[in-house]
Amino acid sequence: MPQLRTSFAHLKQILGTQTAQIFDQTVSLGTPSAIFHGYAEIYRIGMDTAVRRMFIDAFQIANANPSLLGSNPFQWAKDQVVGRMENIVSLAGSRMSVMSSP
Repeated sequence: MPQLRTSFAHLKQILGTQTAQIFDQTVSLGTPSAIFHGYAEIYRIGMDTAVRRMFIDAFQIANANPSLLGSNPFQWAKDQVVGRMENIVSLAGSRMSVMSSP
């Protein structure tokens, strides 16, 4: 549990002070719906941030190597991110089916 708290604190630091403050205010209401909403928002903002960073990284790679691409750098970067996201969803689905197996 301490490692989880440390990781979550690090995530809040990555997402920024404003996001962390909004999360803390929302969760401090103490109702089940407020707690769920706070964590759902952190998840959404975290995913947005991760996808944006993946795209920026892929676009920088594409811009550095345009002659090696079969498409324009923007499209290549987008395709890379979409492919990664599909893999993540696929892995999550397979883990869920393993966990629900008797």
